[in-house]
Amino acid sequence: MAALLAVGCAVAARPEHQAGGGGVPWVNRTAPAYVFRLPPKPVAAYPPCRAGQLAGRPSRGGPAAGTVYREVRLINRSDRPCTLSGGPAAVTGVPVPGGTTTLTRANTGSNLVGPGPANLRPGRSGWVTLSYRGVCPALTSGGKDRYRTLFIVLDGGPVRVDFPVALNLVCGLAASRFGAPQRPR
Repeated sequence: MAALLAVGCAVAARPEHQAGGGGVPWVNRTAPAYVFRLPPKPVAAYPPCRAGQLAGRPSRGGPAAGTVYREVRLINRSDRPCTLSGGPAAVTGVPVPGGTTTLTRANTGSNLVGPGPANLRPGRSGWVTLSYRGVCPALTSGGKDRYRTLFIVLDGGPVRVDFPVALNLVCGLAASRFGAPQRPR
């Protein structure tokens, strides 16, 4: 019994002294200071995109804190590169019953920041993010202002975007500046 007690109470060997190593040696120095660096801001590399060069497609979106966000992809369908700078001049729409209505003027979404400009080679896409509130007095009282077709208006004309389901924009609409996907590092 005394032998078992002696073996059980023996001092365990430290991991760095065990056969096979496996220990991580300590380094007695401080880590270098972390320096935060912002990625370089993109600059316009090509002539401005014209509406005729672009196709608009609804993309991902969803609700967040009482606001609904919809990303709209703007695809360069021409054979020449172009740059989307700033944001749309306006966003207009065709209400479900008909007619055309201006929904927002340029860059009204202060919380919607795009990392533009977006330099688009043929076949590549940038985006603009649209946002509208999901709750407002007009909506809770049953108001409807539905749109299936929106036009992202550039300086050179409108780019049509058809949505599969009508958007109820009775609470208003805001548009971001143009952005582009980040390059993989």
